[in-house]
Amino acid sequence: MRLVEPGSDASYDGPAVPDPTPQGPAPSIIRAALVPASIVLCFLLYYMARLPLPVVIAIAVPFMLLFIWAPAWARASVASFDRDAVRLLSTNRREALEARLRRAFGMRIFAPPAIVAERRGLVASESGRAAVARDAYRVAKQAYGAAPPVSVVLGYAHACYELGDNDDAIDAYRHVLRTAGPLPRVQRNLAEALMRRGGTGSEAAQLLEREIESTTDETSRGELRALLQQAGGPKKKARKRA
Repeated sequence: MRLVEPGSDASYDGPAVPDPTPQGPAPSIIRAALVPASIVLCFLLYYMARLPLPVVIAIAVPFMLLFIWAPAWARASVASFDRDAVRLLSTNRREALEARLRRAFGMRIFAPPAIVAERRGLVASESGRAAVARDAYRVAKQAYGAAPPVSVVLGYAHACYELGDNDDAIDAYRHVLRTAGPLPRVQRNLAEALMRRGGTGSEAAQLLEREIESTTDETSRGELRALLQQAGGPKKKARKRA
């Protein structure tokens, strides 16, 4: 699954911006309800209100047009929101995400629930509302089914990590490592979640060692070495040398 990330801004270290073309989510319930709603309305207007048939048809036509147009409107709205989200995140304007989400009418009304929940999770995460983000990403995971996009699992993992839900964070980070490799923060956060849970110092140490090898920033290296010390990595190496 391709991830669209604001890679032009090295300072951005949050959840991946969602893939604008995910596969397999269930369709919008609201769009599916348009046809039966229009049939019921026409029945009531014609048989109960006794309106002329041409008038009833004229009233029903907008429902049919909206049913046909809704998927294209939803796709355009999702694509527009994602472009703006990348721009806002890369320019460090996270506070504007909530208002942008409210303006995404086509997405919120007619996009599949999984897609909407994923974007809500992103906005909540970037707004510092980890509990809301976790719940939104959980809804997205369930709505996508057996194969959610990596961006959803990663967002869920980050939210669980921030809330101290170590077991769920560990499971989600391991899934990300298996499917997408060591994305930013994954190995470090997984190691810290393992250390917080306790009893898995060896795995945490291996993750931190790999993270140190792939990191060029000296400040980050110092922080990682301190974590490695806590995980027992240096002691293990000393025993090997002995």
